[in-house]
Amino acid sequence: MEDDPWGGYEDEVDEVTIPTDDDGMGRGEAVGSKFKKREDKEFKVPEGMSEVSKAVRFLSESKVPMQIRCGVGMVLRCVEESVGDQDELVLAALETLLLTRAKHSPSLQVLAGEALAGLSRMDRVSAGAQKHLINMCKNLLASQDESVVEVWRRVLALCMSSSCLSADRLRDDFRLFVLWLCESSRLWHQRRAGGLLVAPVCERLSVEEAVGVPKGFESRPKADRVGLIGRAIALCQDTDHRVRLEMAAALPKIASSLAGKG
Repeated sequence: MEDDPWGGYEDEVDEVTIPTDDDGMGRGEAVGSKFKKREDKEFKVPEGMSEVSKAVRFLSESKVPMQIRCGVGMVLRCVEESVGDQDELVLAALETLLLTRAKHSPSLQVLAGEALAGLSRMDRVSAGAQKHLINMCKNLLASQDESVVEVWRRVLALCMSSSCLSADRLRDDFRLFVLWLCESSRLWHQRRAGGLLVAPVCERLSVEEAVGVPKGFESRPKADRVGLIGRAIALCQDTDHRVRLEMAAALPKIASSLAGKG
């Protein structure tokens, strides 16, 4: 985490992406600047502003690392206590922060993931907010940072438990994403995350959907023409011992997820 622009608390390097008008293309440029431990005099929070509005403003507008971390720390409470579509506003701001402004900050991505992994009930999160949450999961599970992938795997597993997700979505979207994560070309921690997500996906799939090869896979090389269960078994023989160890422990959960579905 030595290169993490928002990894520290004092004399931090704040690397943000800001729009430029030079080329007229709406492109952005990365700007690095040192911040000492101080208040941003130009960034003030009006009195009486709601917690949701404060969080959104910290996540969307502040360039001071301490304020941004404060906004991330407010996310869980704002989502769990939100009314109407307020949770969507917070998670939309968080998505932009993590995938754009803070895309090079694994410590901030982990901090946000740990907060959201503590959601008590995914069913209380609005459908609009869940879209932002799932998009963050998919993007951050492709990270090269092991800690980022591990914590956002836990968040995606929570998303899969939501009754707002249809069986069709799990079959046509999440099943393919997990298979992609498990491919041999992925990094070892991504393959491990994919393997550990097999059981949550299978919880709401039929045996045929869990075992069968997805539509469109027929033209793939033989090694890739497998379903979730076949891929999980293959991971038990992975080239990395850490993947093999996790998958050996995960097999009983996978079997349990299919129990009684005959």
